[in-house]
Amino acid sequence: MNRFHTLISVAQAAQCIGLDAASVLDVRFELGKGNQASRESGSQMYLAGHIPGARYVHLEHALSDMSRCATDGRHPLPQIEHFVSAMQQAGVSQGDQIIVYDQLNGMFAARLWWLLRATGWTDVAVLDGGFAAWERAQLPISIGPELSGGPELSGGPEPVVGPEPSGDGNFHAKCFDAMPVMPISLLAGALERDDILLFDARAAARFAGKEEPLDPVAGHIPGARNRPFAENLNPDGTFNSKLELRREWLALIGDRDPKRVVQMCGSGVTACHNILAMAHAGLGDSVLFAESWSGWITDPSRPVMRDAS
Repeated sequence: MNRFHTLISVAQAAQCIGLDAASVLDVRFELGKGNQASRESGSQMYLAGHIPGARYVHLEHALSDMSRCATDGRHPLPQIEHFVSAMQQAGVSQGDQIIVYDQLNGMFAARLWWLLRATGWTDVAVLDGGFAAWERAQLPISIGPELSGGPELSGGPEPVVGPEPSGDGNFHAKCFDAMPVMPISLLAGALERDDILLFDARAAARFAGKEEPLDPVAGHIPGARNRPFAENLNPDGTFNSKLELRREWLALIGDRDPKRVVQMCGSGVTACHNILAMAHAGLGDSVLFAESWSGWITDPSRPVMRDAS
């Protein structure tokens, strides 16, 4: 069976699933201001219809450590032991081809892709176009699974929902050290020395400070450049071609080593979309600034920039 490492089409995914050769993880979610309805909307979407055999994994209960929001932003990276437990609960086992998807454009699926890559896992791919593309292809859909338990990092609904696998998976990992991360303590100095290029994946209006629907402070980090993650996409939510992504990103980074290219966003989630886009384009792994904007502004002494217009 072919192995997939960045993106996988619905046709390729259907073939893998038909061969029973993949673990499928649903990470649909809705960003909001922390209200319970937004936090549960992804699991409700899953219950209403999902790819057969998929397990639902909750962004805030399995893929983030919400106990650290006061200092590390809205979606801090999870503790490794909780992440491993969630993957085991989802039935993931060593050697699996993992397929991750969200509702449309990969903005949440890319987070799980990055976390798995960071543990050293290579056979993981984001479903190109997400569940919407699966529906458009008129492929089978399952409805109404049972609930199963799992590690709860901050209370609320279980992080893993779905049909019971035949026993927990044997996924294991010791740390998130296989993908590069920029420590918040080193970011300002690296920018001042021009050691890095910092790209912010938020929409242009948020980057400019003209609006801020999620965080208490509007604006961006001085020295950052805006590359909205949506620019990686076609109108239907699928990714641009490898050739187009490579052309666009090379125009942005020039001859910079990808290890000197740092990606951020509001909370470290959609930054992973830009990392995925560069990897899919064959440009290597860029660096995640995990705390991102929501972590940066937890210290009022850190500088903030807004566009004058």
